[in-house]
Amino acid sequence: MSAAAGAVLTADGRVRIERARGPFAHASPVTPPEACEACGGQGRVVVTRDGVDFVRQCACRTLAHRCELFNAARIPRILADRTLDPSRAPASGQGVFAPNHPSQAEAVQRVRRFLSEFGGAEGDASGRGFLLMGKPGVGKSHLLVAAVRELTLERGVPCRYVEFFHLLSELRDGYSQGRSEQEIIGPLCEVEVLAVDELGKGRGTDWEMYVLDEVISRRYNAGKSTLFATNYTTDRDTTLQAKVAGVTGYVSTRDRRFIDQMTQETLEERVGVRIYSRLCDMCEFIFVDGEDYRRRHRERASG
Repeated sequence: MSAAAGAVLTADGRVRIERARGPFAHASPVTPPEACEACGGQGRVVVTRDGVDFVRQCACRTLAHRCELFNAARIPRILADRTLDPSRAPASGQGVFAPNHPSQAEAVQRVRRFLSEFGGAEGDASGRGFLLMGKPGVGKSHLLVAAVRELTLERGVPCRYVEFFHLLSELRDGYSQGRSEQEIIGPLCEVEVLAVDELGKGRGTDWEMYVLDEVISRRYNAGKSTLFATNYTTDRDTTLQAKVAGVTGYVSTRDRRFIDQMTQETLEERVGVRIYSRLCDMCEFIFVDGEDYRRRHRERASG
């Protein structure tokens, strides 16, 4: 994997997105603000309208701020180049979503519609998000990250991306370090747009459901937009089939749960009626199907 996803174009200038700085993607202006020719590094330019001079912030400062927002979103570095817009991709064209199923093309259009309708001004959230559901490998994370990338780099909207299972791990580590739950969950509840990947992943314990309910309820009450991706769907025929197992990882064939493990949980069954009801109010549900991108990539690599 290369260290950089390449220089990409945004509305305010060219940005370099790198994968080499820790676990998260990192964006920076190709031309640093201090080297900007338009403002001479001052951060301000004079514009004339109808014979009147006005001072406004230079685009170089806007771009630097939006790079900071992108970095604060904590997008995994492996997803650094994900986008929906070919004009915003590196010269190689890598990272552009390429639908291989009608539902994927429909999902792209619905995500684009969300982005076009999101707020009337920077940071002005409409409150309603979307939930991408479908089997693994069909591009849900790609769509989720592409939305976060556009909101941060193109719109200047504060966002945060988090995998639900990693959030649980961070909470457990935080407890052992003496950090409070509020220190970790608080920023997720307050950011303008939160993208939660792998919704439903975990053991489904009461504590895990409490954490999910806390985040969702606080964002719901605040009218904040939340985006989700999950392998659990609303249809038993398409939802993820997960094994029911104890701490040992085994299930007795005499245990009634052995039969239940072959019954696929729907999203409502996985997260519970209360959380599911909130999700229905907060999000537009989008089903995504198609060929497994990751499997296809592995097969091509091995072939």
